Amino acid sequence: MENMGDDKNETWNKYYYKLSQKELRLFDSMEMINHSEIHKTFIFVTNEFSINDLEFLVSVFYPIFGNDMMGRGKFNNEDQNQIVSQNFWFGRMWTDYDKYKCAVMISIDIEAPKLDLCVKW
Repeated sequence: MENMGDDKNETWNKYYYKLSQKELRLFDSMEMINHSEIHKTFIFVTNEFSINDLEFLVSVFYPIFGNDMMGRGKFNNEDQNQIVSQNFWFGRMWTDYDKYKCAVMISIDIEAPKLDLCVKW
């Protein structure tokens, strides 16, 4: 556990967990950030993933949420080309609480490499 805070005197606790079984067949660790009465954030993390894994994750959440905040839908050739040719990916962000009731973000850091699935409620 790590106690954290910011310049507004808001504090939160951050917990780190090693998962005994992989979540969504990918994620082997999780961070949980408890923002007390505001919300809780769960960040599932893995360092081993492929483009097929990214496509799989989008296919899990797209039927639930539809297009993300930027209008991006199903994983497609544009996503794949972005990763391969630009070494970057916009990911997916369903972060409008009024529309989605919870926030879900899929992002990667290709240089690390690291794949994050962030769920906030």
